[in-house]
Amino acid sequence: MWRAKINFSLAPWRRSPYELLTEPRQLVTSTIAARLRMMLFFAIAVSTGIMLQFFLFGFPSSRTYGEPFTFKPEPPIFHESCGVSDVSKGYVRPGFGNAIFPYEDAWTLLRIKTMVSRTKGYLAHDYPLPLGWNDIRYIIESGMLAGLVLNRTLIIPSFLYARSCVFSHAVCELYAIQHHGSEDFGSPSGEKQQAWTIPIELMVDLPRLRAAHPVVTVAEYLHLHGLPISIERLNGRWDNESYLATKPHPVSFTSLKQNEYEPDGVVRVDYGITKPRDPYHNKPISSALDAGLGEAKTIDLDKVKLTLQEKQLAKWSSEEELERLLHANGWTFLYTFRGMTVTEPLTQVAKISQVRGLYNELASRYEEVLLLEGVIQQNIKPGFLMFGSDKTRKTFVWLVTQGVQPIAPVRLLAERLVHKLRSMNDGRQFMSADMRRGDPAISPPMDYTEARISRVKNRLRRGLKLVQELSHLPPQTANMTDIPSDENLKGAPPLETDKFFVLTDERSPEVLEQMRKEGAVTIQDLIREEDRRLLGWPMLFDDAVAQVEQLIASYSVFFYGHPTSSLAGDVVNLRAARGFDLRTSVFD
Repeated sequence: MWRAKINFSLAPWRRSPYELLTEPRQLVTSTIAARLRMMLFFAIAVSTGIMLQFFLFGFPSSRTYGEPFTFKPEPPIFHESCGVSDVSKGYVRPGFGNAIFPYEDAWTLLRIKTMVSRTKGYLAHDYPLPLGWNDIRYIIESGMLAGLVLNRTLIIPSFLYARSCVFSHAVCELYAIQHHGSEDFGSPSGEKQQAWTIPIELMVDLPRLRAAHPVVTVAEYLHLHGLPISIERLNGRWDNESYLATKPHPVSFTSLKQNEYEPDGVVRVDYGITKPRDPYHNKPISSALDAGLGEAKTIDLDKVKLTLQEKQLAKWSSEEELERLLHANGWTFLYTFRGMTVTEPLTQVAKISQVRGLYNELASRYEEVLLLEGVIQQNIKPGFLMFGSDKTRKTFVWLVTQGVQPIAPVRLLAERLVHKLRSMNDGRQFMSADMRRGDPAISPPMDYTEARISRVKNRLRRGLKLVQELSHLPPQTANMTDIPSDENLKGAPPLETDKFFVLTDERSPEVLEQMRKEGAVTIQDLIREEDRRLLGWPMLFDDAVAQVEQLIASYSVFFYGHPTSSLAGDVVNLRAARGFDLRTSVFD
């Protein structure tokens, strides 16, 4: 008797038509009937679910966070006194002069409102806007870290100040509002300054920033709270009286004063360190570490190891074992960076009794706005705190190198100019140096130009030899993730006679000509009108030009800069994120 080959391992509705047709007729009939019954069941279930959705919840909305704008949404509901926050009305944006059309802000605000709702509230800072973009970026990076630790949306300035115009002031005034050192804007030194207002979204890629951590501008914060955005302070400081005055109830608020952030005898960290349950303080160990600590708050781990070995106070087979030993004696490992970049990790040791966690102190506060008062002092390490674990330090490195980035046109323009520069050297790689006029290492002023060019040429000659030597050794790259493969980083090493790139705000034709005679190439030598159109009018200002310069230098095979320069520090971070050998970034 003929028998069909039936695959009984499959349910009837999953068999192929061929298998069903090759079975006996009665089996085929029953199988098809079962399949139809199952399809009917699913159709009824889906229809019922759709009808319940319509009756109980209304028609589905397309206002989900992250979806494209496909229709004119209803204006969001704000407080009673909306002012310019009523998105159904157009307005001229205060401080910028650009027109905002009706409903232009609506979809953005709806997305921002959803983003903020996923956090505990807002984290505010005092931003010293007269200091310029690189210092503000440094504060934003630390603010993102604090916001991540405390689960709060970071508030950043809506605008920045460009302090230098590449062309005449009359040209720059056509595109940006100029400020002349009013009392509210005055510099920290009290001197009058002139500057031009630039929207922050032209200096930093906000969508990319928000993908890393929730961020809103002051204008967006005011918008969402029904307050006129014209009240934003010109100097970047938080204004309790104006920013919290919502009706009928003011915004709840708390703060941490500047002298409470890291007072004497306290080491500020992200998360507090648990004290040992049963400390068995080894008096010789504690005494030796106390002596090594002196007036400082932390000791380098290498120094701790050397001290314990020389005095024969302890033995350990791994750093994990040493960490447990120190913890039992009331000391802990802390993680930070050497210098102002995030490329050189550093492990130090501190007393657990002096460690104070930002999370432990502030996470229990549920006011809507938390302000970290005051302007953070200069020469503070990245993040403005230390890390209780290497994992959170690496997270911060990712925020700095991948989260805070220039806008896409700036990145595209830099790549275009890198190709032009390399074509000058027949496709070879190039070296770069920071030659900003504000470099504090140059003195006396009369020898300014000659001393600088001589020093840079000397460092680049050393750098070329270093690059040649390192090409035969294993690279020492930063311990970073997401290092991309980039064709712009490939190619033969430079020759000693090749052109090199300099970052400079020098405008003197005589000085620039002297630089060119020594082989230097500036951005003004590379850029043409069609290149300027990629970014537009922001290229009138030196702050925007400096961003392009930083990205160009980040592609160089060797970089020389000054250790106190935040601009040079950002170049080092960018180069590390591209996978360059850390030894090819030199400071002195």
